[in-house]
Amino acid sequence: MDKPMDGHTSLNITTKYVSPYGCGTQIPIWMNGSIPVIGDGMVARQACAGTFTNTCAIAYSLKVKRCDITTVIYCLENLPSSIQQRYCFDYDPQTMTSTTTSTPSKSPIAQNSISPGGRHITVNT
Repeated sequence: MDKPMDGHTSLNITTKYVSPYGCGTQIPIWMNGSIPVIGDGMVARQACAGTFTNTCAIAYSLKVKRCDITTVIYCLENLPSSIQQRYCFDYDPQTMTSTTTSTPSKSPIAQNSISPGGRHITVNT
């Protein structure tokens, strides 16, 4: 289920491999590593674009910082427009307003266009 990212929802970048088409895009991108804890500062992580045969066929660099208990900042690398790939984020429908009647579960969603001025996003978790 794709949803627009507005920076005020319960989202974190997916930290587990997502199979192709798993979050609404041909090649999903997930973060290889954990979300940092408060006090870690800005940390470098590897983002992976996975395929059916390779969980990290294409590697990207990203930076992540947990500012406080509810806020995480992501600095994401721009993606080439020639490949159908997007960053995937988890969301918990129990913490989001929704009009669907599906069973709540954490599901990855795709996000490519994060902000017009760059690839920095603040997410309240």
